[in-house]
Amino acid sequence: MSYHIHEKTKIGQVELLISNLEASLEFYREMLGFEVKSKMENRAELGPHGENKTLLILEEKPEVLPKQKTSGLYHFAVLVPDRVSLGLSLRRLLEKNYPLQGASDHQVSEAVYLADPDGNGIEVYRDRPEQEWNRNEHGEVTMQTLPMDADGVLREASDHQWNGLPAGTVIGHMHLHISNLEKSAHFYTEVLGFDTMVSIPGSALFVSAGGYHHHIAVNLWAGSNAPAPLENAVGLMYYSIASD
Repeated sequence: MSYHIHEKTKIGQVELLISNLEASLEFYREMLGFEVKSKMENRAELGPHGENKTLLILEEKPEVLPKQKTSGLYHFAVLVPDRVSLGLSLRRLLEKNYPLQGASDHQVSEAVYLADPDGNGIEVYRDRPEQEWNRNEHGEVTMQTLPMDADGVLREASDHQWNGLPAGTVIGHMHLHISNLEKSAHFYTEVLGFDTMVSIPGSALFVSAGGYHHHIAVNLWAGSNAPAPLENAVGLMYYSIASD
């Protein structure tokens, strides 16, 4: 009998190594709406407004190297509570003329993509109701990358005011560059016990707990056998996995 991770497992916190704490704080506060929960000389903890909860930790170290083409972070995904919240986030980014990398409809979700000042990838997204997700006979979900209805998303927020990231925001999933798909698949499904939700042979794997569309995705898009990032390069330091 195979092991399955607890159905209420989710992503907890994300810690990033960054090059300039003040520049990063300005971005995460002013563009994405995080609230600073605590701050020291070279480290800060951030979370949504209205909750005493840390989702993101930023740490500055001297002489860090810029982001390179390695394994590691592809993006971390900020899950907002609803479509109105996504519309508010998108409107804020457009008003500030912040460069976006894309906006997609994945059938299970709608998402906006961008990067922080160090090039760390970020997705801001909202989930569609689970009853609208398409599943096969094995419970795996169907996801595609289609153009997002940006006008429709913005209309949802037209009568609302942006007040930063709202209570209920969480880190929805992690997406990582890896060097070996087979080894990663074994680790996440056989060792940790996540369920496969989408498998793209030779390219990517999406796994989750409790039937979610994905808590962790891994891909070979940085190249098979991509090297590990250097210890002092900006990027992901760790992420946590937790259950209620």
